[in-house]
Amino acid sequence: MNRHSPFSSSLRSPFSVSMRGYGTMRRIAVSLTKGGVGKTTTAVTLAHGLALRGRKVLLVDCDTLGQAGPLLGLSPTVGLADLLSGNLPPDKAIVEARKNLDLLAGGRALDDARRAIDRDGPGGVLTLRRALEPVEPKYDYVIHDTSPGYDSLTVNALFHADDVLIPVSMAALSVKGLLDFAHRIKKTGAHDPSVGTLYILPSFLNEGLQHSMDIYDLLQTYFSKQLCQPIRSSAHILEASGHGKTIFEYAPDSQGAHDYKSLVDRIERGTPGRR
Repeated sequence: MNRHSPFSSSLRSPFSVSMRGYGTMRRIAVSLTKGGVGKTTTAVTLAHGLALRGRKVLLVDCDTLGQAGPLLGLSPTVGLADLLSGNLPPDKAIVEARKNLDLLAGGRALDDARRAIDRDGPGGVLTLRRALEPVEPKYDYVIHDTSPGYDSLTVNALFHADDVLIPVSMAALSVKGLLDFAHRIKKTGAHDPSVGTLYILPSFLNEGLQHSMDIYDLLQTYFSKQLCQPIRSSAHILEASGHGKTIFEYAPDSQGAHDYKSLVDRIERGTPGRR
């Protein structure tokens, strides 16, 4: 890809750099309307990285695939669907995943919750925010892992979020997904001006492939203020997922762990352009 690619004319950053001010707790939605970009791995790894630094973190899996639990070596029988349906109070629906890290698991049961939100009409966008309000004082961070689609649970996560973190793999289709998502973010922001994005995370960067580096260069050109240090392609990250561990547990001295540590550093520093 070069600067005169079909994407170049569209790659004018549609994202604002600043959003609502932070209180004592931050809410981050890890989201993109495309699969295969490392979204769940990023949400889980970021949540664990913050927890390792002594932050109290709640990881909320808003995806019907429910992959956040298995990536942590867990198979919870309760989760977000039970909370949203009112079947369980928060303290019964939330499970401890690691020290300082709690999980509201996703899974197929969220299909019913999603349909219930859809039936609520415009007011349904605040369902997740209302459900989590009672437990938020316990946490420093709430991290939402959203589905690849733009369903009602994803919209709920965006309305709840202070920040949006968008993983983008180094492939042309992911760049298109970023542009599509940008327009959806702006549309959502028309209803709630606090919804926007701050962080774009290049994922699966292969420094030995020119195509990969060209896309990274393009993102650096058009999204410099929002761009995080990239997550390079790593066998260790893939292996860690298969073992139900994060990269910080499986290979703490690896390149993958170093890359994700940089992301945790960036998130802890606060809003780009402000701090």
